[in-house]
Amino acid sequence: MFKLLTTAALLGALYLFVVLPIVDRGERAVDTVSPVLDRLEDVPAQVEASVRHAERLSEDAGDASKDELRRANRLIGCVKRAGADVGRISSCTERFAL
Repeated sequence: MFKLLTTAALLGALYLFVVLPIVDRGERAVDTVSPVLDRLEDVPAQVEASVRHAERLSEDAGDASKDELRRANRLIGCVKRAGADVGRISSCTERFAL
């Protein structure tokens, strides 16, 4: 009977001083990692949204560049047609100024 009580006491002490701290440490590690993993789930959606936004900005910049190029070409054409007439060149720059 004494051996049984000693074994039970040793197993209880082993559980309290070895097993429980390890389990608690593991639970704390999981609790620390869980929020990080939850945030990682949102990353693909954020990346996709950023890519879409960049594509829209690129398209808008392309449209703006096309407009500026068109206006610049019109200005060049107007200045060529104006020849040496300063008044007409001035009118061209006012009309097609970038």
